[in-house]
Amino acid sequence: MRTPQTPSFTLTQNVAVAGEGRLRLMAAAPGCDWGRSNAESAVVSVAVDGTPTAELVLHQGEILSEYMVSLGHLERGTALVSVTFRPDLSPPGARGVKIENATVDTIPQTHPDYLLWRYAPRLYGRPDNATSDTPLLLLARHRHEGAYTRLAYAFVWSDQDSDRGVFKRMAQDGTPNDIDWVYELYLERKTGRIPKAVVLGAGQLTDPLRGRFVGGHPVLATSTKNNMVSVKGSSPLLFALAPVWVYDEAEAPRERALDAFPWALELAAKETQREDSLTSFDPRNYLYVSFHATLPTGGLLAAQVTLKNGQQLYSDRNSPTLTLFKSGWGRTAIALPPGTIPSQIASLSFIRRDKNQAPHRIQSVTTHVLDAQYRPQRATLPSAF
Repeated sequence: MRTPQTPSFTLTQNVAVAGEGRLRLMAAAPGCDWGRSNAESAVVSVAVDGTPTAELVLHQGEILSEYMVSLGHLERGTALVSVTFRPDLSPPGARGVKIENATVDTIPQTHPDYLLWRYAPRLYGRPDNATSDTPLLLLARHRHEGAYTRLAYAFVWSDQDSDRGVFKRMAQDGTPNDIDWVYELYLERKTGRIPKAVVLGAGQLTDPLRGRFVGGHPVLATSTKNNMVSVKGSSPLLFALAPVWVYDEAEAPRERALDAFPWALELAAKETQREDSLTSFDPRNYLYVSFHATLPTGGLLAAQVTLKNGQQLYSDRNSPTLTLFKSGWGRTAIALPPGTIPSQIASLSFIRRDKNQAPHRIQSVTTHVLDAQYRPQRATLPSAF
């Protein structure tokens, strides 16, 4: 039998400046752990002035952690925010939630990130997101293109249940987490008009956005097991993640965002082990390589390290299905023998896996490893490229 529902937490907040609302919540889910079957997390619902706004998966379990929720537009005055434990949406082992602190503030129109908050998408998740493939972060990017500002958003999930396994993501993305761009729009800076908005849906197809909006925010829905989205569908879980990272694809790979959130890597590792106990995976046993590549059409690439004992290791594990194939910024990861430290690496290089004779170019290479807490630690290595 379930433990009786935890009483709702309520917060009455004076909103001094109108803008996009942000809830910062210090919360924990006693007895829960993302690596523990049937007690992975606890789910809460957030409401503003009695109107349901979003669900939140407390994926950090019993560790007291900060979560952020986008509340939509708030006017000046008083806002009543409530957070309610949802045993009906939580795994059976969830016993309730503990909320240590909560604050509400706004992102006003004068804030440089206001537009990113103003048009951040809402996402209907999968019904099983309290235990698998939960959305963790919302990445955002913006750039000027002529008279327009182009805004784009990507979700970071804890894992991906189909299509690309964790070893393929490590080889091609340099992260165990699944990251997908889902939505972008073009905003005419002079008038505020939006002449074009698109969803990156199932099959990576770009479709016109003629879907739902809540307070000006597009509403998407997770539509596949590999976390593609659609403008149709719903579920009991509506996520309103805050855009926590502003990404510039001209300066670094998108995976760099996760360097600031090492807990996301830990969750991915826990989920991989929980769902497949036969898969031995620890992201701390990898060398992470970020770089900018210019490849000819059809070019295939792999990163290689040579250890001082002569052993050679490859990002694609000598498998053609794991090679790198895109120009631009990228990240890959090379599995190392457990316990290997950077001083035991003799050299780092890149090798071609195709027969095209056209040259390629590798620039701006940086490397790092993870410490025991999954935090990135810069590694300086001899290189040959």
